[in-house]
Amino acid sequence: MAGLVDRRQFLAVTGSALATVIDGYNPDTMDRLASALTGGKVGNPLLDQIEQSIPLLQRLDDANGGGTHLTYVDAQFRAVAVVLRQAGHSGKIESRLFACLAELGQLAGWMAFDAGVHGRAQRYFFTALRMAAEAGYRSMAAHVLADLAFQAASCGESGDAVALGTAAQRAAVGVPATVKASVLSRAAYGYAVAGELAAFERAYKEGLHVLEQRGHDEPAWMYFLTPNHLDTQAGYALTHAAKRALDNGDRAAARPLLIRGQQLLFTGAHNASLSDESQQRRAMFEGAWLAVAAACRGDLEQACTEGQRAVARATTVTSARSMDVLRTLHVRLRRRGQNEYVSDFLPVLAATINGTAVRH
Repeated sequence: MAGLVDRRQFLAVTGSALATVIDGYNPDTMDRLASALTGGKVGNPLLDQIEQSIPLLQRLDDANGGGTHLTYVDAQFRAVAVVLRQAGHSGKIESRLFACLAELGQLAGWMAFDAGVHGRAQRYFFTALRMAAEAGYRSMAAHVLADLAFQAASCGESGDAVALGTAAQRAAVGVPATVKASVLSRAAYGYAVAGELAAFERAYKEGLHVLEQRGHDEPAWMYFLTPNHLDTQAGYALTHAAKRALDNGDRAAARPLLIRGQQLLFTGAHNASLSDESQQRRAMFEGAWLAVAAACRGDLEQACTEGQRAVARATTVTSARSMDVLRTLHVRLRRRGQNEYVSDFLPVLAATINGTAVRH
């Protein structure tokens, strides 16, 4: 039970401490997904119910963000752990339970990351990684390592992001195309945050190429991955890199990154209808980054327009990760408070990020 989280608060680990945890997992010693995990029913109604419920849980994050349903997913994670600890399972059923716990751990880790509780997210990810190893679930192991890389990049830990992205790519040998493409795209984000733009470009383009090779063996939990998803992720990666260049006083380097980043983000979900529940968390996050890109370029009207769209989604989406981007936008716009568009929007933005806006 040591890998299970509880109600205490945990600090995120970085550097050598993070490397120590990950070094305990060697992707080169793992077998491919055991045939028991993809076989037919084994006469266990409870296990069938667990497996069938996971895809529905994954959709909760799309609609409402990680913070809204994390407690519920945590309860499901713990329940499956209790079932797994019960003695007397056959080898096939035990393997399927390990795979279920790996999938739930990854989902809970992602939701905790989106909710801004990074230490807790890491503990879920670490447990999911161990469960994936027990099940021989190489695709999920590579996916979790990529999640850890993405989390590190989002927290500004560029060294950890690159190291974890490299480990994820090693683990992704022989996995389905959608998993490998996702791993490459998250590694690309780490390279962009680290300022390694040539490596970013290679990983991003390779991810798009790999995604074209998708086959019939793609895992159901990669339902969300499309070429546009990779494009918009590249868009906010480039915007992140441009913001870093601006903060260092290098406007010449930032300008082409902002132009391209804005173009890629504009193709995404930023203007999705508020009634489209499957897009709300993504739309809020991408819209906030699009507003940041516009603000950095000096297009204040567009920055406020896109920011207003993103803020409107905060009534139904609980995503600390998106709120962090809106805080970045607030810092950029506050410097231009005399602008007519900014002066109208800034109080609304401030109320949202301070948690005083009305929520439904």
